[in-house]
Amino acid sequence: MKTKAFLVAVSDYTLSGLCDINCKNDLTALRQALIKGLAVDPSDIITQGDNGVVLSSNLIDLLRIIKTCDEHDTIIFYYSGHGSNGKIHFSDRGLDLKVLIDFFKSLPQKKILIFDSCYSGQAEINHESSLDKEIELFDNNCAVLASCRLNEESGFNLEKGISLYTSFLCDAITYSPLIRKGKKRLDDIASFVSFLSTKWEEKNGLEQHPVYRSSLVGSIEFQVKEYIPYVAKDFYYECEDFIICEVKPLHLVDKKRYAVKCILRGEKTAGDISRITQLVVDIVKPLNIFANEISEKRYMYDYSEAKIIWCYWGYDEEDICYCTWAFRSTWVNDDQDKTYWYKENDKSKVMNNVLVITESHYDFVRSMRYSNIDEQEFISETNQYMEDLINCARKYIQIYREGENGTISENDRRILLEPLSHKIAHTYYKLGNLPAFFISLQKWFDERFSIASYISDMALFYQGNNYNKWSNKDRDYLINKAISNYQIAYDALQSSLMR
Repeated sequence: MKTKAFLVAVSDYTLSGLCDINCKNDLTALRQALIKGLAVDPSDIITQGDNGVVLSSNLIDLLRIIKTCDEHDTIIFYYSGHGSNGKIHFSDRGLDLKVLIDFFKSLPQKKILIFDSCYSGQAEINHESSLDKEIELFDNNCAVLASCRLNEESGFNLEKGISLYTSFLCDAITYSPLIRKGKKRLDDIASFVSFLSTKWEEKNGLEQHPVYRSSLVGSIEFQVKEYIPYVAKDFYYECEDFIICEVKPLHLVDKKRYAVKCILRGEKTAGDISRITQLVVDIVKPLNIFANEISEKRYMYDYSEAKIIWCYWGYDEEDICYCTWAFRSTWVNDDQDKTYWYKENDKSKVMNNVLVITESHYDFVRSMRYSNIDEQEFISETNQYMEDLINCARKYIQIYREGENGTISENDRRILLEPLSHKIAHTYYKLGNLPAFFISLQKWFDERFSIASYISDMALFYQGNNYNKWSNKDRDYLINKAISNYQIAYDALQSSLMR
């Protein structure tokens, strides 16, 4: 599984009668960026146009090579040169963009098509949204990045001696803060290109808006460096009165803090909880458990004990799994403001320097845990709701991006997205209310429900009166953040399924 890059830059147009342009430097710049920023093997990069001339027959030869790529490869095709009226131009003649894109859509690999030419925003991979027809979905694993909208011209970065969009693209590809868990994501690169373009426009006044389209469900990820995930320590303890099942670090600034989930052995009273909380505190407060590597380094030379410990008490594994608590208790050391942490009311009381909360609805909540479907039905219904939500998310993202691409107005985008947003909300509600409780499936369900939650987040902003609660800038930021979270969660699940 490799990334194969095919880079074409046309500078000499003597045979076609078009004016010559200097795109040769684009090849060198992008090639270096792919090697440095995406860890593409130099032997997997083929360039055409180093001498300025690229004939249509040269392209045909290149496409023959592309067809031989392994189906698990990721293909990057890049073109820099003249563009006009839905065409890109080679040294001898023009080629219809649709013909070239249809060729790539027919291939099984993941494809990234990049066009740095005037009017390149006409490069489409789907039948885009319209007010009288629902957007169509294609499973062609294809993404298109274009240097400008369909009515705009592409410019040059004279200081760098390369095309303007290519300069943004190279900067984004090599921008190391985009690396997450050893990987760079195509959507993050496209987003950063847009950011760089906006800053350039603010400074220079040149209107050239990058276009991004994708038929991928998630994103394309590039492994650029080794990543060893941090594994938090597990802690387990048993005694006659209780079992400690999990110790979760919640450290904050100079305070070590833990949340502890426990199973009670035998019926207990609030007084019992105050007593055994002290036992848990003595066991847990000297521990060194951290959520991540940054936290561990932060507290590496801090030998102090935990200052706050929250305990959550249930009677069996189901209580732990579904966070159904009979009691909750809080202990803080003498350095903390106990008048703040130890607030008594009708269901909480301070005993033996511990705040104990008795959950009066515990028995009722437990009685609600029932299932009128079996595990297989639960899996089937969950998968159906997830399929519906993911299809809705794909439509939502494609329509939303067409607003960013300038092909539909904000008013039209709102008309298209509002009913889709309500459909997402309705399906998300049904998924969250499946009447099933299976401990063996909880992790499986949580992974999927997390994805569904991010889909629900992105749809929130076009639901009725919600639309007017945010400024356009804030709304766009929050939607793009939700889309990013959704794609990261989706790609993580797909990666785990492949292992």
